[in-house]
Amino acid sequence: IFGMVGGPLLGVFTLGMFFPWANSKGAFIGTITSLTLTFWIGFGYQVSKAYGQIVDIKMPTSIAGCGFNESYRAALETVTESMLEDPGEPLYIYRLSYLWYSAVGCLTVIIVGLLVSLITGKQDIRKVNPDCISPGLLIFQSYIPGLEELGVNYVEKRQNTKDNQGVTNAAFMPSEDIANGKYHISEKIDL
Repeated sequence: IFGMVGGPLLGVFTLGMFFPWANSKGAFIGTITSLTLTFWIGFGYQVSKAYGQIVDIKMPTSIAGCGFNESYRAALETVTESMLEDPGEPLYIYRLSYLWYSAVGCLTVIIVGLLVSLITGKQDIRKVNPDCISPGLLIFQSYIPGLEELGVNYVEKRQNTKDNQGVTNAAFMPSEDIANGKYHISEKIDL
């Protein structure tokens, strides 16, 4: 189950860290699509296995020298007779190993998320906080077309707010400092 959930989770984080033009609609629809696909594959495998369409091959074992050979043969004949019915073939995707569920889920989120983001309107990369993007992508920012303006408006916005810094919360100041006038407070606070 972790592979079915972990893959889409990894995919949505990867989508956000490495693709700054992906928007929230793309991330949401990509995640839901990926979860649906991985759970469909995982539960489809379990159902196919329950109906006998997928049979796990067991390694040969020997009970030579054991006193239960006769009861083992009778049980083996009963199992063999019940397996004579042809349950049909499962979908080929149900044969996918559970080890691949995470990779399928991650790639599905990225592909569907990017396609939906392109269809619904890309995220304006000038407004994206560069600190939220992978440092590996920022190293190659000048080599990837379209990323030259990454975070331009965000940086300007952050620089404009520096003038407003220095406002102190009176609740965290000693009352003596307030009374002595060390801090300027615009409205009177009763302590």
